[in-house]
Amino acid sequence: MSATQAGVKPNRVTIANQIRRLIALAAILSMAAIGVWVEKGMAGLEDRIMAALVTFGPAAIYLFGYFYWLPDVLGAPARKKGSLRNRWSSFAGISALITEGVWIAWLVAVMSDSSFWNSSSNNSKPVLLSYGLATLLAPLVLMLACVGASEKYLAETMSVESSEDDGNPPARSRVLIRRTGRVIARSLTTTRALSCGSALVLATLLLNMTLMSDCGRDPRKGHEIVTGKAVWVTAQQTEGDSTVMKRIVAGLGRGSYILALCLGAFIPLTCISGARGTRLRQNRTLVVITGCLGLYAICDFTFGWARVLSLLQPLQVVVWLVAWIIPAPVWIIRTPQAERWDHTRLAIMVALLPVMFFTCTMGVYTALELEDLNGLGVYLVGILLLWWGVAQSAFRPASVNCWPANRRFRNGLDVGTDAYQSKALRC
Repeated sequence: MSATQAGVKPNRVTIANQIRRLIALAAILSMAAIGVWVEKGMAGLEDRIMAALVTFGPAAIYLFGYFYWLPDVLGAPARKKGSLRNRWSSFAGISALITEGVWIAWLVAVMSDSSFWNSSSNNSKPVLLSYGLATLLAPLVLMLACVGASEKYLAETMSVESSEDDGNPPARSRVLIRRTGRVIARSLTTTRALSCGSALVLATLLLNMTLMSDCGRDPRKGHEIVTGKAVWVTAQQTEGDSTVMKRIVAGLGRGSYILALCLGAFIPLTCISGARGTRLRQNRTLVVITGCLGLYAICDFTFGWARVLSLLQPLQVVVWLVAWIIPAPVWIIRTPQAERWDHTRLAIMVALLPVMFFTCTMGVYTALELEDLNGLGVYLVGILLLWWGVAQSAFRPASVNCWPANRRFRNGLDVGTDAYQSKALRC
């Protein structure tokens, strides 16, 4: 039995670890306080549920993630036994189910209003029923896919001890969540993810790039954003945003969109170029660029909606920068120590989990309008698929790349051999 299976040893209490936990606690209290403040000004039930989803939701995820399921990622003694990967999988899966429950409650509150249905010229019952089912179930599928994808990524890249299975099997409900996520993630092979992601990103050239309906006030096609005839949608949400903030968001949004279109046109070529294309997809620069694009897209979308709903306004710039600017360089410039890097990586993943779940839920609602298909939601799904496809292409077992002394055997293959690397990269 390994040290991981027997339970994680308590971490040494240091000033740095105490500061990390204090920062996490401050974030939880801040989000909860903002939630209380925002709830007082909300009248409708759907507005109250949405306010709770974007304030109390992240606070709850951080509370249980940093102080119950994975406290050792911040240097505290672990409360639960098991490997880091399995504890992350259970935590993320349960969080996805709870988020789906809140999301269903919000949709029921929205759809119970007759004006929602009367706003559409198409009152066909099959169409309305299909729309309702899609907006209910698609977010859950996407969230479980994210959980399964993250588990697959961690299993291939974490140190061997941190990623191995536990001695005690988890509860049946958690097993079902994990297996469902794994099936979805396994079906999104490298070729499928890259081809579908590229097609969706390129299709946005002909779709209206809006958050929803007329939120952009003057919805334009994607190609008009490229030519400069239209402004990136999240830069034109509320009158309260400063001119400087609008220009920054507009510039970054348009630049990232053009770069994503270039990747959408280039990456499919690597899928049909044989071994040379595979080597191109494994290039670290391409992985970093695609990851930063995906990270920026979900953060920009989340805080774009925050501006629409007049939430988090006092902390808009600070939160937006912290959520995007800090994780990217920390992820790229990583520590050479296996255990420490595993903890740092999971701490960042917990921080970004609410942003990812909000994208999965509201992104579907944004894309699937009753009247037509909105481009921004399609773009989000496409860029996430590109991110996942490139990440799969670049999978490298941690024990091979960074810590060759930890040579172990998996499925009968020495992880230090070319045979294992070839098998690990085959998706």
